Amino acid sequence: MKFTDASLVSSIVWQMRRADYLRGVNRAAIDRLFNGAPPLTEAEREAQQAYTNVNKLSGPKIAADARRTYSQAFFKTKYYFNVTLEDCKDRKRIEYESILTREIGRKMKRSMKYFEAIRSQIGTVVLHGISPVFWGDSERWCPKAVSPGDVMIPSGTYLTMDNLNQFAVWRQFTPAELRKLAKSKTPDPGWQERTVDQSIQWCEQQIERGNMTSILPARDLYAPERMQEWIKENTGLYASDIVPTIDAWEFYYYSDEGDECGWRRCIVLDTPYYAPTMPDNPPEKDLIGRERKEQQFLYYSDKVYARNLSEIIHFQFGDASSVAPYRYHTVRSLGWLLYSTAHLENRLFCKRVDSTFESLMQYFRVSNPEDKERVTKVDLHHLGVVPEGLNFVTPQERWQVNHTLVNETAGELRQSMIETAAQFREGREGGANVEKTATQVMAEVNSANAIVGAMLLQAYQYANQQYAEIARRFCIENSVDPDVRDFRARVLRAGVPEEYLDSSRWRVDAEQAMGAGNKLLQIAMADKLMAARTLYDPQSQREILHIYTLANTDDAALSDSLVPSMPESSDTAHEADQSFATLLAGVQVRPKKGENQIEVIQAWMAGLVQRVQLLQQTGAETSDLAGLQNAMGATQQRIQMLAQDDAQVQLAKQFENDLKQIADAASQLRVNTPQQEIDPETQAKIQSTTAQAQNKMQIRSAEAAQKMAIKNVSAKQDLAIQRSRAQVEIQKQATQLQTDLLEQGMRTGQEMRHAELAASTEDR
Repeated sequence: MKFTDASLVSSIVWQMRRADYLRGVNRAAIDRLFNGAPPLTEAEREAQQAYTNVNKLSGPKIAADARRTYSQAFFKTKYYFNVTLEDCKDRKRIEYESILTREIGRKMKRSMKYFEAIRSQIGTVVLHGISPVFWGDSERWCPKAVSPGDVMIPSGTYLTMDNLNQFAVWRQFTPAELRKLAKSKTPDPGWQERTVDQSIQWCEQQIERGNMTSILPARDLYAPERMQEWIKENTGLYASDIVPTIDAWEFYYYSDEGDECGWRRCIVLDTPYYAPTMPDNPPEKDLIGRERKEQQFLYYSDKVYARNLSEIIHFQFGDASSVAPYRYHTVRSLGWLLYSTAHLENRLFCKRVDSTFESLMQYFRVSNPEDKERVTKVDLHHLGVVPEGLNFVTPQERWQVNHTLVNETAGELRQSMIETAAQFREGREGGANVEKTATQVMAEVNSANAIVGAMLLQAYQYANQQYAEIARRFCIENSVDPDVRDFRARVLRAGVPEEYLDSSRWRVDAEQAMGAGNKLLQIAMADKLMAARTLYDPQSQREILHIYTLANTDDAALSDSLVPSMPESSDTAHEADQSFATLLAGVQVRPKKGENQIEVIQAWMAGLVQRVQLLQQTGAETSDLAGLQNAMGATQQRIQMLAQDDAQVQLAKQFENDLKQIADAASQLRVNTPQQEIDPETQAKIQSTTAQAQNKMQIRSAEAAQKMAIKNVSAKQDLAIQRSRAQVEIQKQATQLQTDLLEQGMRTGQEMRHAELAASTEDR
């Protein structure tokens, strides 16, 4: 499939607009009702001699409840989605996933453009069941919300979009925007320079003629919902300072011709006001006045614009249709379900108000026309006198409204609206003023949540497709979007390998709000978890505390501050912690194939620091020194293995220096030698053994330092690799251990002084 004639594309778009016109009329009627417009037009009100013509606003309130449910489900979560690296075999997989999720969520949560796009999408899906977002270019991550009336989809298209091969999106360009796109330093060659210049010149002519307001109704003539929004915004008056825009249709079609298959794009100008009714054929002139035979593309390119439809546009559906297979133009929304009932309720409410005012009227019966003037002169007040010949019309003589029937009808309409909106709302309607038990309230909440949860589950499923496209755009290298460039830089600095900046290796899952957006149920679930918190492992207990804090504060940042996440230990670090006890027992630990040497060295050195610190307080036995010697020897071997990697020479050198400091501290340990229980000969042997052990440790440290010096001399002189994060962690641990040792020494000194003081007090 290929299009080379602009007039043909304009004709196709026109036919889709004609087919969508009546749908647009229906959407505009729903918009009027939920915008708070009265149920009757002014002509209808005069014909029916109705006095009250107002909107009871039950429909807008229900729509607001539905939007709140959606908003809580999407905005209360810490991030919009989580990233999983399914094919990652690296031991730091969990850390990489956390970094990717955090950095991409940071950009999305801070973007007001994306916040408003989602908010608009929620509002549209509630009213019309179809809510598209559109990416105007091929690289920027944030989509733009568009109205269903601005997207032309052929009739018969399924929700799966399997049979969609062409569609159009209405766009507006100001002269400045069009000039920036088409005449930048590196413009897309698809922009047709002649048509661009003519369009900009046409705008300038409109400004010179002062004809800015006359073009506004033209573009909205065949889009009733856009006209309705203009009326709402400007109260029926179009401001004269509105800059004219260049209205166009972006036409996308799937083509399998040539070497590449995919979606191609072209842009044609919109049509101006043409006739009071929408004709079968498109107008003979386009927006800037060119005849059909002279029409040219505003943009045209033979290159594939996108491989998949998801790279161009995304739809969120809130479909309540009953007939399958589900089609795009048969979607039934909450607004459609409520329209008839809400409209009838508004009309009934107006009649009831009219009847109420009528019942407050005072009617008199006069016997002759002359008495009519006497009525106007009667001053009705307390203990007043009614003149002879002037009689009141009693309530029994007046028209009686069947209040029972009216109230029953009003109640049925209200109940129907509540039941219709049940799957979109979390609220409970108050009935009889009877106090309910906590069990009854929770049963009602659970029942409502089961329905709302099913609706949100569908919304999350559609959102996953949008999130997947956003993730793909965040992975584009050398993107024009500054957010994408900053994201990639931060992720790479955090240590994530560039190979994992590939969205095809990601699984993106929407982060779902606990309780399906229901605050009461969320708190109840958090309370249940807190009650059983002690049964979980420590890491899960901390997560439960975070959930409980978030449920009660609705502030993700505050929850992170009060209950920060703890870093998860890798398998290698966990095994190294366990093997360190084996080393202290004097048993050798053989290297394991594929283990992370840096994490092993970190774990063993942290264990050595803690062990030396403990022995400095309690004193060391001969077996303790032998265990330390074995552990330091094994650590030295791992450092030598790490030094064989040229990229880790500097890190290995730092490890060597840290290990030397530990050995120096170990050589100064006090050895427990109880003199009264050991004979001089045995004591001499112990001292000799201790001296030999200390001497061996010093010799090993010297030999290791000599080997490292030789290796550093033979290494390349220009090697300047910064230390990895592991080095930073070691320094932090060493600093913390020194601080703890100082604090422990101070506490021990204080305890000894207190003991001496107590002893002296007792002696006295």
